[in-house]
Amino acid sequence: MLLEFIKKIPFARKCYRSVRQFSPNRILFRYNLKKVEEFDKEHGTSFGGRMYWDETGTLKERANDYSPSPEKYLIKALKKLSVTGQDAAADMGCGKGYAMYLMSGFPFRRVGGG
Repeated sequence: MLLEFIKKIPFARKCYRSVRQFSPNRILFRYNLKKVEEFDKEHGTSFGGRMYWDETGTLKERANDYSPSPEKYLIKALKKLSVTGQDAAADMGCGKGYAMYLMSGFPFRRVGGG
């Protein structure tokens, strides 16, 4: 309800947008992008950056914009799974493959995506 009210008042809308850029999710997102860009420079890879649906050659109805998976949360989730050599991982909609790269650091029998 408050958000609907904010959207109706131009000044409030402007203030909301200004504050929103400092939300924990946006800060984490920007930190993750920066971290992946540094990784790319060091290793000569291309996991980082944003990629928009129209750059993928995919229909808009079937596409999402790409950004690398937040390493912190993916690693934390994988550690909780107690991965063994009998497990396999499939990353559907793997984008540039950063999540698969992170999963390759665990003892999965096989990691793949598409």
